[in-house]
Amino acid sequence: MSYGFYADASDIALFNRDIYAGLGRDSVRVNVTDQTLLLQGYAMWKHRLNERFTVQAGMHAQYYDLNEQTVIEPRASVRYLINGNQSLSVGYGLHNQIQSIYTSFVQTKQPDGTYALTNTDLDFTTSQHTVLTYDWNISDHLRLKAEAYYQALRNVPVEQRASPYSAINTGASFAPADADSLVNNGTGTNYGLELTLERFFHRGFYFLVTTSLFDSRYEGSDGIERNTAYNTRYVANALFGKEWRVGKNKNFFSANIRLTTIGGKYLTPIDLIASQQAGRAIFRESEAFSEQQTPYFRTDIKLAYRKEYRRSSLEIALDLQNVTANENIFAQNYNPLTNQVVTQYQQGFFPVPFVRYTF
Repeated sequence: MSYGFYADASDIALFNRDIYAGLGRDSVRVNVTDQTLLLQGYAMWKHRLNERFTVQAGMHAQYYDLNEQTVIEPRASVRYLINGNQSLSVGYGLHNQIQSIYTSFVQTKQPDGTYALTNTDLDFTTSQHTVLTYDWNISDHLRLKAEAYYQALRNVPVEQRASPYSAINTGASFAPADADSLVNNGTGTNYGLELTLERFFHRGFYFLVTTSLFDSRYEGSDGIERNTAYNTRYVANALFGKEWRVGKNKNFFSANIRLTTIGGKYLTPIDLIASQQAGRAIFRESEAFSEQQTPYFRTDIKLAYRKEYRRSSLEIALDLQNVTANENIFAQNYNPLTNQVVTQYQQGFFPVPFVRYTF
């Protein structure tokens, strides 16, 4: 049996102000200095019933002083050893997550011109997570793992008015979400299948191939089920590497290649006419995350030379990122200077040389 305790204390200083150039108005969205405390404790018990069955059960507890809420989270799993190389396991866990610091301290302007914090009492977002896992050690150097999962989310912050907004999508655009006066009435579901084939480093060669097929959906306060911002439907990665000894001394040359493809992300279309009138991007909320973009593809190649000394090593490498220079779509926005919708792309071809000395 094992148990433990964590305490996370945070000092917060946040300020964010939206300025609309040329429109004669601006607004302060966040302006706060505060402290928060998150206390966590856990206990876990593990028992081997016989040669094939192993049971694990535990409890996790959290207390957050910002909303003065305490939650208890049971978790359990059972593992069945089919033979010496294969196993099957099933697990269940209840998980709670605090809201982001920024979301918690978004302020609301009152009719008298003062500001009020309307998100600080938001509850934890709760997730019930069920996982079924098959693990097969094909050989000493090769492993196959398959995992199916289902995740049900509730208590997700949404707006009080009927809208497609949900905190579940926060972070997808790397921009803060300024929604205020939120309530914990949103829901979401994630389910999928993940496959991993891995060859451990042996005789100078290794590879790792992973595939994830999934569906990610949510409901805002308007009660309509939509794609989340992360619902790309699939992700596939392949990583291969080979190392050669150079000369008689402990010198090595290695080559690695990584291939990644991801289903196109869903974006919310921009209302061009409304954006031209407002001088900033106005999105069609009723069509949130309805337009799927082209799939993401990227290839990285790394070449490295390493020299081993008695108690240290020197590595010189060149990392060639996105060598095919694919234009992978990141987001769309409105440009008030050209009065047009513009597409923003992720990183193009980017070589990164580096030198590392380890001792």
